[in-house]
Amino acid sequence: MKDCKSHTVCCWIGLFPIILTADPDIASSVLRSKELLNKAKTMYYPLDLTFKNGLAAIPATQWVHNRKMIDPSFTNKVLVSFFPIFNKAKDDLIERYSVLVDNKEHNILKSLQTLSLGITVGKKVLTGLIQAKLKRDINTSNNNSNTETSDLNNIASNSTVPSIRKEPKIFIDQAIKLYQNQQYTWDHIISESNTIVTTSFETSANAVYSTLVMLAMHPEEQQRLFEEILDVFPEKDFYVDFDQLNQLPYLDLVINETLRLAPSVPVIGRHVMKDTQIGEHNFPKDIQIIISIFHLHRRTDIWGPNADKFDPERFSVENFGEKQKNAFIPFSKGVRNCIGKP
Repeated sequence: MKDCKSHTVCCWIGLFPIILTADPDIASSVLRSKELLNKAKTMYYPLDLTFKNGLAAIPATQWVHNRKMIDPSFTNKVLVSFFPIFNKAKDDLIERYSVLVDNKEHNILKSLQTLSLGITVGKKVLTGLIQAKLKRDINTSNNNSNTETSDLNNIASNSTVPSIRKEPKIFIDQAIKLYQNQQYTWDHIISESNTIVTTSFETSANAVYSTLVMLAMHPEEQQRLFEEILDVFPEKDFYVDFDQLNQLPYLDLVINETLRLAPSVPVIGRHVMKDTQIGEHNFPKDIQIIISIFHLHRRTDIWGPNADKFDPERFSVENFGEKQKNAFIPFSKGVRNCIGKP
């Protein structure tokens, strides 16, 4: 896109006409439009095959229903209830990485992904889902009509997964409740479970990894962040709660700047189902609109001549204005934004 005269171009991907844009106004209009909720087919076809009926790629009509059903599992109150799990993961990570302090290079992405997977769903819950699915597949061949209910009840009542009983609105329990109320099918539960686990654990791990890489490459920023954290948590053994996160403003700047330079999802897309006009723009039926978050986040006319440089101060109150706010979309925006958006 740097070689193009415009930040919005029309091209073809095989037999499909594409509008490729890194224009914040067009991106904002497209993402906020209720007429453009369907995902771009060329981009999301593999996701649709992998996570059939999952939130990531399902048609808009089905997505509206499913998102409404799942949203209660992602309220702030529910997420805050996971802080004991976050703290346990934090302690494990500190212990694991403390032995790596030897001035050598280490590949830590795989361990971050493993840790993030455990945080996302919990290994016991994930195992329970897989075992239940396998059991259902076997029993289906015997025409056992009670398999689905039996499997789900086993998961819900399994004493090795106490979080299901203690937190009645976490995703897995919400899904089981919806199934029992005939608002969700068995396939929906499997698809949404796979979608949420896969899309959340990998993106989270990559975001943490990218942040650590940025800090390693920029020791001055690393030192400043270290001192801020030390002021809030002076003891070696510490517990992080939600309120204390508000005492770490520079951490927010570092994370945002990392997501600007290395967004977990660098491109997103929408499929135009019928001729649609948004403002001065006319989008013909069946054209696909691809928004390059990567390029949008690096536009020099928005972020300055050093847009490719890591500088957390871009997100300070003094520097982060409406122009930058409109051009910063690491979690997409509008109605069909990321369900895990902070």
